[in-house]
Amino acid sequence: MNLTKRQRAFLDRMLDLYREHLEPVHYSSIAEKLGVGRTTAYDMMRLLERKGYLTSDYVVSEEGGPGRSTVVFSPTFKAHTVFKRLAGPLGDGEKWTKIKSRILTKLSQGAIGEKELLEDFLGRIPDTDSALSVCAETLAAMLVNIRRQLDNRVNEQALLQTLLNNEDLREISSLSLLPGISLGVGFTSRDEWQQLMTRSQEYLDNLQRLDREARANLMSFLKEMVAVFQAEGKISPS
Repeated sequence: MNLTKRQRAFLDRMLDLYREHLEPVHYSSIAEKLGVGRTTAYDMMRLLERKGYLTSDYVVSEEGGPGRSTVVFSPTFKAHTVFKRLAGPLGDGEKWTKIKSRILTKLSQGAIGEKELLEDFLGRIPDTDSALSVCAETLAAMLVNIRRQLDNRVNEQALLQTLLNNEDLREISSLSLLPGISLGVGFTSRDEWQQLMTRSQEYLDNLQRLDREARANLMSFLKEMVAVFQAEGKISPS
């Protein structure tokens, strides 16, 4: 049974909590994580259970007094399998290393024009096989567009550095803001803008599918790409 975007968000957070604590999760924890009501979280957990992504169990509650039990949920094999496929290729470290190496090599080859780089990264996205690789290729394309538009534009450079160096900013927030910055600094043609807009939306959709580990890897890779630009003097160090 297919999952809606909202159902994926609940299941994603459920898996985050389960991996963090390695024990069944109470629906109130999901509610707190997503900022929704406890009843809403409970109903969604039951729906995901009916779809085969969760199992439930009853445990004695320490807060409820003697004889009081509460329901907790655990992910099924189906849930782990689905999100491993969506978030990959973290299960294949060699593959992820190759993706990063290819992109970083392309970015550091000064003889390649930025228009060609942008076309290369955007052109690979339809053939990628996971949410993580889609996000990596799109991040590279967005940064190339930013780099191309940044010459003599100090305000945008300062904005990008603030985004990447603010330790108080959550990783997912940093990654989510890049499409707006890339589109906001400008573009060369309407066709290019349409491509960037379409791929940016796909990027944001896939970003929501990534678990905490995948987002951390993506954020680390983003900083590696920015370091390449800084080495070339295209983006000023902070």
